[in-house]
Amino acid sequence: MSSASDISAFEHSVEPAPAETLFRDKKWTYIQDSTSNTGQYAGQIQFNLSTISSQAAFVNWEEASFSRLLVPTYSPNPSADHALAQKKTFRYFERITNKFTVAPGASFTWTVSNGIANPKRLIMQPVITNPTAGATVSHTINPFRSPFSTVPATTSPFAALKNLQVTVGNVPIWNNPVSFGYDLFLQEMSKSGVDGGLDDVTSAGLLSQRQWESLYRFVAVDIGRRLPSEDGASKSIIVSGTSNCNYALTIYYHVLRDVVASVDTAMGTVSQGPVQG
Repeated sequence: MSSASDISAFEHSVEPAPAETLFRDKKWTYIQDSTSNTGQYAGQIQFNLSTISSQAAFVNWEEASFSRLLVPTYSPNPSADHALAQKKTFRYFERITNKFTVAPGASFTWTVSNGIANPKRLIMQPVITNPTAGATVSHTINPFRSPFSTVPATTSPFAALKNLQVTVGNVPIWNNPVSFGYDLFLQEMSKSGVDGGLDDVTSAGLLSQRQWESLYRFVAVDIGRRLPSEDGASKSIIVSGTSNCNYALTIYYHVLRDVVASVDTAMGTVSQGPVQG
């Protein structure tokens, strides 16, 4: 049995025992310290990957026992990782923007795109561009240039759409035309029924129903619902509906499509590839 003078303070380095060479791809470090069976312990332990130093003071003890802890450490090899994986991939959304005009209370059918691969989301922003009620001519004013207008951060006040339908590849998004309201906006933004709303961006409470219906009437439609076998196939996008506003509207729309790009770290080239999943 060791005495207090033998283990009151010690500092040493340790190496793995021969029986522990089973772990050839790891480096093992021992941490050895003393604890008192009947007394009190006070001290500190300092250690790193190569050297273990322990200083402890024991008071009012009769005998001590030793304990040790095996800690695996790993040594990364960046050059080997680079040689094994020279291509890195990343995903991003590519945006396509355009506009069309709608007379007050009139119906419309607009071809957003004749063919686009991997569409993800369609966002429409109705903006009033004629201050005269009932006038059919658009673009007499430009709210984008007015210092008193909140456009394009918002839509125009109470600029609404009804009987809305979006067709992607001749397949309608909804069974019947809809009057796009706040509840449908939440459903489309949270992808309800697709992934259980795990990425619900409206849960932060920054956009209430009153705010959306008065000034933030963005029409967001999830057009990314497709089978994995349809990845990369070009599809047409057609929007139809009716203006529920007494003013001429200019509807700005943004189409987001899913794109995958790869970077060759050896050649320094960037190329687009097919979307997987």
